[in-house]
Amino acid sequence: MRSIFFRIYSGMLLATILIITLLYAGFQQYNQHRLNNYLNDVAKGTFTLIAQGLARHQGSKRQEWFEVVKRLTGLNLALSSQKPETLTSAQIERLLLGDMIIRPDLGDKVATLFVSVPGEEQLFLSTEIDDVNEQLSRVTALLILNDLGRYPKDQRDKALVSLQKTFGFPLIVSELKTTTLDATQLRRVKRGDIVVTLNDTTFEAPYIQVYAKYGNSGKLLILGPIALFNWFPSNIILLLGFVGLLLLAVCSYGLVRPLERRLQAMELEVDKVGTELAPAVSVEGDDAISRFGLRVNSMAMRIQGLLEEQRELTHAISHELRTPVSRLKFRLENLNSPISEEKRQQTIEGINKDLNELNALIDEILTFASLESGSLNFSPQPLNINQLLDNLINETSLLSPHLSLNIDAQTATTDVMGIEHLLNRAIQNLLLNATRHAKTQVQLSFTSNQHNYEIRVADDGTGIPEQDRERIFTPFTRLDKSRNRSSGGFGLGLAIVDQIAQWHQGSVALAHSELGGAEFIFTWPKPESQISL
Repeated sequence: MRSIFFRIYSGMLLATILIITLLYAGFQQYNQHRLNNYLNDVAKGTFTLIAQGLARHQGSKRQEWFEVVKRLTGLNLALSSQKPETLTSAQIERLLLGDMIIRPDLGDKVATLFVSVPGEEQLFLSTEIDDVNEQLSRVTALLILNDLGRYPKDQRDKALVSLQKTFGFPLIVSELKTTTLDATQLRRVKRGDIVVTLNDTTFEAPYIQVYAKYGNSGKLLILGPIALFNWFPSNIILLLGFVGLLLLAVCSYGLVRPLERRLQAMELEVDKVGTELAPAVSVEGDDAISRFGLRVNSMAMRIQGLLEEQRELTHAISHELRTPVSRLKFRLENLNSPISEEKRQQTIEGINKDLNELNALIDEILTFASLESGSLNFSPQPLNINQLLDNLINETSLLSPHLSLNIDAQTATTDVMGIEHLLNRAIQNLLLNATRHAKTQVQLSFTSNQHNYEIRVADDGTGIPEQDRERIFTPFTRLDKSRNRSSGGFGLGLAIVDQIAQWHQGSVALAHSELGGAEFIFTWPKPESQISL
């Protein structure tokens, strides 16, 4: 996968989908647990009283009582003499022990409740319920009052305490004067009505309370508060949001950490640049960081090469400077000793010669350094190549009158694109190099083809061995072991030619000349195929 953005984006998308799926599944499981507990608290007592009422009636009276309860509750109650097929054997055993079984359906936000009729192992009551509403709360109060009516007045309080065990909300008997009901609600309660109040303030969870006349005692039976089920409690939503963000942060870290680790490894390798240790960035895959790692490796190799060349160049320069400086020191010491006037003049001439040599060396070094560093700011311009070559041949002929210098121009092209003073310097260096080694003649030729310009400088000297042709363009390289400058310069001339060729997006090569010696081939591209500088 080549794109880091696509990799991270797709990873984050998949992580987001997975996190949402996990959170939703967890939320559903939690809601199922909450709904089980909720219905067990608010509905178990009611359905236990219904089941006990069915157990107290037999035959047609049971059916009549059952129809009345169905009408009052508004629920789709069902009686079955068959064990519910949707329940396991363990759940059936719990039913027979008096437990209420709840099977929630979170998709429809309802639950199916099962209770067994006491004393009858093959009779089961079931219904679907989604929440505790006002109608069911009224019926619950009626069932409680009906059940308490079976006891003598002095035993009702004790019976109410026993009933409390099956309800998950308070069952309280209170004085009328202590209630918070308004005058209208009180009148309704005194008439025997059942009053249901709803509290849905923003400061606490919504709940209902049920108020009923407690027989003829002048007191109230209060059911509740009975909480209403909230499918999306704010605290749980906030917790899920926090967990989701935390998991997303972990996934983000997991996606970014490998990239960060690779960058840290790359940083450690980059720190090695310029030291004795060779940097080598590990490249894995084919993404932007891998490609950057390849560039870093390439850059490190170039820097290591440049540093090595710099050390060699510094060593070579110090070696080149040592000889003329030593001669200057020796000649200055001679001037301090008693010598003849003729000897003094010779010494002064030698000093001037050494100074000129130092100036020439420094000029060559500065020229090479400027070309190598790229600090020059020139762009190719049209120039008359024939006139340039003629001028160079004439100037070189004056310095080497014993040689035959010829021009062979096989094209009518006169204007070329190039940096004139650099081309002049390069061709001049090639001509001077050829005149030092030629025996009788030097041949200069210029040609052009569809893509390139080409200048060749050939001589009839001894030539250059093939094993030395690769290092001939290295700075301060002279093939003569004696390092005698009568047959060679400072060893920078051909290195400068190579740099000038690179400035022109071209190259310089060495071949064997048909004249018997060496032939240098300087090539650079025409404008239409030239890469911008």
